[in-house]
Amino acid sequence: MKAMTWNLRLGIQRGLEAVAEIIAETDSDVVAIQEVGRHWIMGPKGDTTAWLAKRLGYKSMIFVPCLRLAGGAEYGHALLSKHRLVAPRVTDLPMQVDEPRRLLIARCEAPDGPLDIASTHLSHIGDRDLQGPVLLEQARGLSNPALILGDLNTPHADWLSELMQHFVDSDPNASLTFPAGSAERRIDFILGSGVRFVKTEVLDSGDVSDHYPIVTRFERPLISS
Repeated sequence: MKAMTWNLRLGIQRGLEAVAEIIAETDSDVVAIQEVGRHWIMGPKGDTTAWLAKRLGYKSMIFVPCLRLAGGAEYGHALLSKHRLVAPRVTDLPMQVDEPRRLLIARCEAPDGPLDIASTHLSHIGDRDLQGPVLLEQARGLSNPALILGDLNTPHADWLSELMQHFVDSDPNASLTFPAGSAERRIDFILGSGVRFVKTEVLDSGDVSDHYPIVTRFERPLISS
């Protein structure tokens, strides 16, 4: 199977068709996307998650609104999947100085068995230090196999180090993901438990977003009887 995470910056830079073309090339089974709009005040009109799911043929989708405005405009993050997503659970993350952030946990009914997925977009400022420990606590409750996908907005933190004691880093080379064009930080991650990562790439997506996407191919280890 393949998994992907990508902060889209709403698709304001090159539009959703450019985003869709890059996602399509990866042929990912599960895609976590951040900075996604639904009738939002910036970026392409309409429902980005629904548009991408239809354009790319994804069977299942979950959009998590984090910001809501009068009139129905919403902004947040989402999961797309070739396989059915069930039992979604959304947790509000701590907020003091930044906009609201939320954590999504869902189960993917993959052909070779269920896969728990946690998806989020943490704050780029102080709230992140409150949100990370909640992610850590929730991640400990995931069943194997499991993936954590998202924009964690930090390359180093005590909670991230502890998280990586329980989850395998898909990219031990710690490839840089932000900003696109002159990447100098690694803030986007795919982590796993109960899976074996076969190959992980940070794609050069040009100026389609201000983040580079991460794509990984993984498998479930064979269990000897």
